Amino acid sequence: MISLIIGNHPLSRDIESQCRSRYQVKRCDWDDAVDLRDCAELFLTPDLPDAAAASDVDNRSLSWLAKAAKGEGRGDSDEKIRVHLMVHSLLTFNYLQQHDFASDIRERFDVYPFNLDDEWSKTIQLDRDPVTVQSEASVHLVIFGSGDIAELVAVNAAHRAHFPNYVRNHELKTRITVVDEQIDRWGEDFRLRYKHLFDYSYYRLVDTSKTQMVVDFHQPDNLEGGEFVDIEWEFVKSSENHPALRAKMSQWALSDKQQLIVVCASRSARRNLTVALRLPEELARQQVPVHVYMHDDVLLSATQSDGSSFNLIPFGLVDRGYDISLPSVQMGMMVNYINNLCYNDNIENWSGQPLYAVEVDESECMRQWDRLSAVKRKSSICNAATIPVKMRSMGIVPDDWDKFYEVPQQTIDLMAEVEHNRWNVEELLLGWRPCTPEEQKLVEEDVQQKEVLKQMKIHYDLRPYSDLRPDRTGRPVTIYDICLSAAIPLIAGSVK
Repeated sequence: MISLIIGNHPLSRDIESQCRSRYQVKRCDWDDAVDLRDCAELFLTPDLPDAAAASDVDNRSLSWLAKAAKGEGRGDSDEKIRVHLMVHSLLTFNYLQQHDFASDIRERFDVYPFNLDDEWSKTIQLDRDPVTVQSEASVHLVIFGSGDIAELVAVNAAHRAHFPNYVRNHELKTRITVVDEQIDRWGEDFRLRYKHLFDYSYYRLVDTSKTQMVVDFHQPDNLEGGEFVDIEWEFVKSSENHPALRAKMSQWALSDKQQLIVVCASRSARRNLTVALRLPEELARQQVPVHVYMHDDVLLSATQSDGSSFNLIPFGLVDRGYDISLPSVQMGMMVNYINNLCYNDNIENWSGQPLYAVEVDESECMRQWDRLSAVKRKSSICNAATIPVKMRSMGIVPDDWDKFYEVPQQTIDLMAEVEHNRWNVEELLLGWRPCTPEEQKLVEEDVQQKEVLKQMKIHYDLRPYSDLRPDRTGRPVTIYDICLSAAIPLIAGSVK
C-alpha cells in the first residue's frame, strides 16, 4: 500500500516523513496519470504562489478530486481512500465543514479538509495550569490583530475553553479580548458572522482613540431561563502602546484571578514580533505565554532566553503543524459511537461495569462515522478537541492517559455540565439559536416539534444545564452529557 502525495507545499515534506512509518510514499504532479488501486491515503497539498488566489488553488484541488472519483483504477477493494485535503481559503474551508461532498466523491473517498491556519490556531494551549472546579483563576486570552488568524484563534478558543470552575461560580467565565487599531469594521463583521453567539453573550466595546475612553456594554436580553454561555468578549480599539491598555495588561499579568495568554495574530511576522517585544515588562517577569504567528522559528531558535525575556512561542510554522493520524477524528468517531449507544438505549449495558470493560464494535463505529454528515462530524470532532482540556481539569496529564480507566461519579456529574456548556457555544458558533418563548411552548405541547424546529437550526436544548428537559424518548437529555463524560477515558484511549 502507498501514501500518495500531490503538491509541493512545504508541509508536504513533514507529511512524507510521517507517512514513511506507515506505507510506501509516492509523489505525483497534478497532471500525472494516477493509479489509485494501491493507495491507502492521499494528500493533496497545493502550494500557494504569491500571485495566486487561494480560492483558485482550492478549486484546482477540488476539480482533481472530482475527476479522480469518476476515474478508473479503483481495484476490487470497497475500502475508501482517506484524503487529506489542504484548503487555503478560509471561506472554502468553512463551506466544506458545513456541506457534504458529492455522492460519487463520498463513495470512493473519505475526505478531511484542513486549513493550516486553523490547525496552527488549535495548538495554542489556553490553560497554563489545569483549571479545576476549585480554581479561582479564569482563563483570559488577549489577541492582538484582526483578520483571519485572529478569527481562527478566537473561534478555536471559544470551542475549547470551557472549565469546571464556571459550574461552581458563574462569574468565572473565560474572557477573550481582541485588540486592534482598526477593529471597528472587522469586529462588526465578526459579531455578525456569529450573531447567535453574541446575542447570548456578554461583551463590551472599548475605544481608546477618543479623548476620553468610551466603553459600551452588551448584555443578553433573552435569559429567561438563566445564562448559558460561559465565555465573555471584549473588543478594544487601541494600539499596543496606549497607556490605558498597557496598564491593563500589566494588571492582568500580575492578577491571581486569571491565567493570561497573549497571541500576536497579524499576517505579518515582523508586526507580531514588534507587538510582542513592546508588551509591558510584567509579562516577561511573570513568563506569560506570548504566542507569535510566524512561518519560521530561525530567530527564536538561534537566541537564548532568560528569566527577563518574554516567553515567546511561535505558531504558524509553515513546514509543520499537521498530524496525519488525525487524533481528533479518531476520538470524534468514538464520541459519535457513544452518542449512538446512548440514543439507542444501550447505555444500560454499561451499568455496574467500568467503561474500559465495554467492548467497542470498531467496524460498527466506522460504519456509523461513514454515514455521518459533514456537520455532525464537525460536532463530534469539536467535542473530541476538548478532551485534553477536560483531562487536565481532572488532574490527568498525558503521561497518565494509558492508566486512566474510570471517572468517579461526582466528576462525571461535574464534567457533564462542562460538556453541555461547551456544546451550547459550539451550536451557537455553528449558526443555531435557542427557542423563542412561543417556540418553546410548541415543544412543550408536542415534543415532536423539537425535530421540526431543528430543520430551521433552532434547538430546544440550547439552555442552561439545570433547565434541560426530556427528549422524545422521555429521558432527560442530560444523559448524553453524562455518558460522554463517563466515556472520557474510552474516547481518549481510542487514539492509536
